[in-house]
Amino acid sequence: MKTLIGKEYKFEAGHHLWDKEMGAEQNRETFGKCVDKHGHSYTFVVEVEGPVKDGMVMNYYAIDEIVDPIADYLDHTILNELPEFKGVLTTAEKIAELIFTTIRDEMGLDSRQLPAVRLISVTVRETVKTFARVEA
Repeated sequence: MKTLIGKEYKFEAGHHLWDKEMGAEQNRETFGKCVDKHGHSYTFVVEVEGPVKDGMVMNYYAIDEIVDPIADYLDHTILNELPEFKGVLTTAEKIAELIFTTIRDEMGLDSRQLPAVRLISVTVRETVKTFARVEA
């Protein structure tokens, strides 16, 4: 039997949506107010799955050791200025993808310690009404 657990994190960041391949009018038509610089209080949920061993799938502190540095890195930044988003739209989908792949890669380094635990999903909330989820 496998069990799913998750933990929520947050960071504050600014960004704007702008496609260099489009002109100003087309960007405004496509992205609306989001072409202007603005910020969000992002939250994201990390979910992992595995067998329960010694009463837990994975210690929440072990999840923090992997995820806290990612949240700290993104916190109080202008996402468009980060090298990971060079030439990439800073949408919730792309933020979720970046967080997911970073966690997956970090968990891979610890696979000797957590061989049966795998990352299931990362869900990024840009607002209380909008989210993007990347799944394994």
